Amino acid sequence: MHPEYRVIFDTNIYGELVEKDRDYLIKKISESTTVIVYGFEIIRKELRAAPSNTREYLHLRQDLLRTYNKIVSHHSFRGNTAIAALATEYALNYKGGISKHRMVSDFLIVACASIHRLDVIVTEDNHSMNSFLARQTYHKVNIKNGLKDPAFYSLMEFEKRSLFPV
Repeated sequence: MHPEYRVIFDTNIYGELVEKDRDYLIKKISESTTVIVYGFEIIRKELRAAPSNTREYLHLRQDLLRTYNKIVSHHSFRGNTAIAALATEYALNYKGGISKHRMVSDFLIVACASIHRLDVIVTEDNHSMNSFLARQTYHKVNIKNGLKDPAFYSLMEFEKRSLFPV
């Protein structure tokens, strides 16, 4: 059976899953035959950078990485020159109100999803990554490069649209 969705979760989604104690959803995703969630080294790096200066934060960082590993399993992408070049092109064309420096990870994640032809990016970041101006930029650059735009879903929308095993 082929997966229904090939998906990448933005870094903030792992926090949503862990902090809101969504173990049932983590289990559904990791056992799904209709959804494959891909990881990306930039996302893992951001999760590893979560603060660990107190016992509470150390526990959170461990939970974030454990959740990432469980969901992604062995489906993960590494950065490469094509992803970097596309992200740079997004940055050069972006005319939004957020500094391009703050958008670097977002551009890399969207470039990874676009180059690998993933169907969906799940994010709660409607202010930068999933803003109207950012999506306009991705679309313009992707069309120019013959790439399909991934869809953007919130975690709730992803959960509603995904066909998980019962």
